[in-house]
Amino acid sequence: MKPYSLTSTRNSSRIARSIASCVHGAMVLCIIATFPSSAVAGDDEASEGKGDVSPGSGSLFNAELAERMRIAHEDGDHRQRYRDLHLPILEEARENPEALWKFLTDPATPYLERQAAAHRCTDVFPPEFVPRLVDAIEALKPHSWGVRRYPINAAFAPGGGPEPMLPDEPINVLGHEWEPVAAPIDHPLTWDEHVAAPWPWQVERALNATWSSLSHRMPRHHRMKVTEMALQLPRATDDEARHFLKLSDLGFRTIEVLAAYYEIALDPVMETAAWEIMHFRMGFVRNPRTPHAPQLGAVLVEDVLRHSPHARAREAAAYRLKSFPVKHRRTHQTTRPIVPYAAIIAASERAIDEETGRERYLSHIERGRDMTQSIQWHRLSVYAFSVCETVPDPPIVVDRRMGHRSPEVAVKLDRFAEWFHENREMLEARAARQQSRIDAARAALRGEQPVNQ
Repeated sequence: MKPYSLTSTRNSSRIARSIASCVHGAMVLCIIATFPSSAVAGDDEASEGKGDVSPGSGSLFNAELAERMRIAHEDGDHRQRYRDLHLPILEEARENPEALWKFLTDPATPYLERQAAAHRCTDVFPPEFVPRLVDAIEALKPHSWGVRRYPINAAFAPGGGPEPMLPDEPINVLGHEWEPVAAPIDHPLTWDEHVAAPWPWQVERALNATWSSLSHRMPRHHRMKVTEMALQLPRATDDEARHFLKLSDLGFRTIEVLAAYYEIALDPVMETAAWEIMHFRMGFVRNPRTPHAPQLGAVLVEDVLRHSPHARAREAAAYRLKSFPVKHRRTHQTTRPIVPYAAIIAASERAIDEETGRERYLSHIERGRDMTQSIQWHRLSVYAFSVCETVPDPPIVVDRRMGHRSPEVAVKLDRFAEWFHENREMLEARAARQQSRIDAARAALRGEQPVNQ
């Protein structure tokens, strides 16, 4: 079977980066525009401290931050710096890959060189190092390194979010000792602040950049090797399954990988991994290079909806229904109108079942609280609305902003149930016409026959 990749093309990557840059710039300008005039002008009240605008005080709107955001915005994109820099380490890595890893994680490596190597190492980064990269990123992720939250994120957190925790003594970071900073620092925004940031923060940023570079530009033969390595990993526990998922993200979505997804998604002990598959890894159904993608995806969604013991995985499966009728981004024409009717029936049965969603509110129910409205809203927003986003002629208008206390919730739910009962025979007839291909896809995911039969 010909392997295929879910990674973006180079042009789409450029478009995505341009959009991200524009969005970031717009957010920066929006934040600067909303600063109080007193904070920007520095009038007597602000200068006397009557309005707390000190870093870390929980107030986003202050003149110092406005200036830092302006400088960061003017700094623009640093990728040209990375492209122009001469990096002997990339040539050395062809003979000695360990030197590249040491260069990326060494506290003494300058910030510019570290970031440039992270962005340009895809051709020389050995696939055997990918598990090490995954482990390192996961090990660094729980730590803040004394760095406060990104200001835009902190703006939406109460009081700007909690202060970062600092260890009381030096800790080992990827084989090197790190002496914690004396006090928390603001999130680096400008280039100079990035260069002066704690070195573990710089390393974490570089390793994430390495991962991103590999996901977009890893050579095909390396990606095939990563796929083989991922399939050899144990998957007996939830944590092991999640490790497999992370590694498989840099590989091809072969039928063997999708079969592993299917096994994990229905495993009763792999709750988080099952949810991650349905929430993050169903994009393959939209890939035109994926053989039999709609049928394989439809089996995953239907069987999780019907048989998974995990509520979060079932909910994520329902939300994935709308992934199937694929519309072209510019013309808005449906290019692959696959409607998984068996999965739609399964989701509709969940929507009209009064027991659906009770497990979410069981603790409140046991304390005597009436959770009827919340349960009805759950059935409507997760299952009924997801069906309506998928079928050609939806019976009700999707509006997830209405809230669980709206009297329209019960009305819409009743209307949906009435539609389902009236159209069930039609839906089952359409599902029956798809059944032979769905059965073949299910057999392939179970390893019973090749997918092309």
